[in-house]
Amino acid sequence: MTSAARAMRRGGYCLLSASAVFALTGTLNPLLCATTLFVAVVLLTLTELLQSAGSWGLPYDLADTARLGEYQGAWSVRTQLVRSCGPFLVTLALSALDATGRLVIGLIYAVAAACAGPLSRRNGWFQTPLTRQL
Repeated sequence: MTSAARAMRRGGYCLLSASAVFALTGTLNPLLCATTLFVAVVLLTLTELLQSAGSWGLPYDLADTARLGEYQGAWSVRTQLVRSCGPFLVTLALSALDATGRLVIGLIYAVAAACAGPLSRRNGWFQTPLTRQL
């Protein structure tokens, strides 16, 4: 498994942990809540760092060096979809499900991040119809 896939997997587990900690804060007294929120923010920051490292590393590790631009273009489409749809979906889940929504988001993210390693080992997993034609 590449270090980028490993970073993405660890980031997913950190987000699941942060989601669980955020879900607990509504039941705590103010002092314990503040401490718990600090822990959750540290976990969330670690998630961001690990996911950023993984998302920068994977497309470079997996791309054919002769077609690096094509792979980067296809990877950028994914990034733009996440940026455009992600906030809406997260807000919808949190407003509809409250604390359970945090856990659901964390679990989905952890499962998706855990798939990065096995998918990166598959031969040609990043071959989309667009990149196959180019």
